[in-house]
Amino acid sequence: MINFFRKIRKKLLVENKTWKYLKYAIGEIVLVVIGILIALQVNNWNENRKVENYKLELLIQLKEDINNDIHYLKELDSVYGRWQIQAVNIIKALEDKSINRITTIDEFIIGRGSMNQISIITKTFDQMKDSGILNKITNKKLSQSIDDYYEFAKIEIQKTNIDNQEFYSYVLNISGYEYIHIGHRIIFQTDLDYIDWSWLKDPTSERYKKFESRISFHWVAINANRELLGNLLEKAENILKVIDS
Repeated sequence: MINFFRKIRKKLLVENKTWKYLKYAIGEIVLVVIGILIALQVNNWNENRKVENYKLELLIQLKEDINNDIHYLKELDSVYGRWQIQAVNIIKALEDKSINRITTIDEFIIGRGSMNQISIITKTFDQMKDSGILNKITNKKLSQSIDDYYEFAKIEIQKTNIDNQEFYSYVLNISGYEYIHIGHRIIFQTDLDYIDWSWLKDPTSERYKKFESRISFHWVAINANRELLGNLLEKAENILKVIDS
């Protein structure tokens, strides 16, 4: 096309047809500009398509992450639910003075004696933030629900995990070697008859106070963790509803 115009332009100059030459020159420039604009438009369209495809890919991955989070959070909440019942039963038995001795570890330790460190999957969300894809989601309700879930999780999970670690340190501090020693005896069912269980009937004894305090604090920690899990589940399930709507 360019060579074609050059030949015409050369011919017009030779024939001294200046006005016709100018018209052809202008026409050539206009066609070149139009060609550039079309090329830019096609390039922009291709880039937008790439962004949309990448956004869709990340949303699919994010949905998978959130489904995995929901499964994990429900499993953990189920475990904590059993621990909660266990703590209530021990506290009730102490109050009723219906427990004479401890023969199973479930009567002595709630769960593992500590709280789990909570976590969620943030890999895809981090990719969305770092790549700017999160800002390109046109559905504001979706982008807001995603941001709300992960920002809430970042702050509240960190606080709860710190509280859980402090709780575990507290349990170790008030329990000491004797607590561990009795726990081992119960687990392995050795020399249980030689343990003095009279403190279970004596709320004024130091051992009773420590035991009751440990169980009560564990019950409080479980409630706090379950409240967080409930909030996380609600926010995670809300994202799925918006994605599927």
